[in-house]
Amino acid sequence: MSEKKMQDAINSASTVDQYRKVSSPYGFRMYDVEPAAELEKKSRAAQEIVRSYGFERIMPAMVDFPETFSQSAYSDLFSFKDNSGELLALRNDITAQVIKGYVRQIKRKSGVDLRKFYYAAPVYKDVRKNYPLPREIYQIGCEVVGDGADLHLTDLIRMSQRILREVFALESSTQVGHVRLRKYFVEMAGENYLDAESRRDAPFLAQILRSKFSLGEVPARELALWLFYRAHASPIPSSAKFLPEFMQSALAASEHD
Repeated sequence: MSEKKMQDAINSASTVDQYRKVSSPYGFRMYDVEPAAELEKKSRAAQEIVRSYGFERIMPAMVDFPETFSQSAYSDLFSFKDNSGELLALRNDITAQVIKGYVRQIKRKSGVDLRKFYYAAPVYKDVRKNYPLPREIYQIGCEVVGDGADLHLTDLIRMSQRILREVFALESSTQVGHVRLRKYFVEMAGENYLDAESRRDAPFLAQILRSKFSLGEVPARELALWLFYRAHASPIPSSAKFLPEFMQSALAASEHD
């Protein structure tokens, strides 16, 4: 190695070392006093609403086995080996942990057909550095496990609307999507679509639309944003005309369901 290249390498390493001393890794942040207090205040307020609907708090482990989570979620797992060589992962989803931990227990417990849980905890997603999403995400979530769980959907919607309105001063609307359209995307793009969907990664979906359906850059971006971040009552964008006819039909059907 030449003397200049060696010096450049040393300078580069020094710059990285200095950066690591003063900065957090990409997608993570340290909450200073005021932001930490605000996060705690909103978390407590949201939890009070959830508890008023009869939900009990649980605290799943931060670390679990990778296979606990769906195969489609593996791409954003932080995984590592412990000192014994066993492969483990930071949780990127808590629902899977709740199902894993309680379904069998409920079946074993006499007279217990349904339980209502909530959690307030961070999850960790190893999203790509070229997409500006946090990698440590603080969640409050609810799970209803057992017989008749689907009958509590209305309560879940009401809770989410109350939290958005009373805690975050946001108005919300509820939209029900058509599963046929999602099925078509999965059939056409496979794991790539599931990967984009799990992160709501509109730029990645735009790439998929360009490669799978030959959309131009602008129409692909417009349609991807509409699919993942659709504004209330917004019409189907004109770029949908570049999709196959059967997918256009599914889109049209979703407008009336």
